[in-house]
Amino acid sequence: MSYKRRFAATAALVTATAGLLAGSGIFAGAASASATFIGNLNTLTPIASTIPGNGDVNPYGVAVVPRSTGNLHQGSVLVSNFNDKANIQGTGTTIVQVAPGGHVSLFAQIGNLGGACPGGVGLTTALVALRSGWVIVGSLPTKTVNNTTSISGNGCLIVLDSHGAVRETFTGHG
Repeated sequence: MSYKRRFAATAALVTATAGLLAGSGIFAGAASASATFIGNLNTLTPIASTIPGNGDVNPYGVAVVPRSTGNLHQGSVLVSNFNDKANIQGTGTTIVQVAPGGHVSLFAQIGNLGGACPGGVGLTTALVALRSGWVIVGSLPTKTVNNTTSISGNGCLIVLDSHGAVRETFTGHG
């Protein structure tokens, strides 16, 4: 029997079996069952804290480091923090690196970039670690006036080298 015929026969058998099971109510019974597939997962085991020395909180962006270079270690996870230590949204300036074993180190702390990043720095979920060692993170800064937080500028993309130093920013409309 040719490969195409064997594949078609297998697909037909799987489709027919699924139809019979659905018609017999077996799937419906499973859907109404009270147990979930994650029901046994009820113990939380912290691996690491993403709060760096300056107190930034609210981890937003996550990227896995694909290759070791500079201060980046393959398999580690980079995490950008969106809030500062006062928990003000859009004011986080740090990226931490969490090793597979749980060791945490500060990868970057981004200071005021002036006009290179309009409105200031507020790191977002936009985070990638490239194989070449470059790291790109988005920034959407905010300001808080009378307990109301609003966007304070257009933001930017910040390009870091493998040692966490800012090397370039991109702003504007493309």
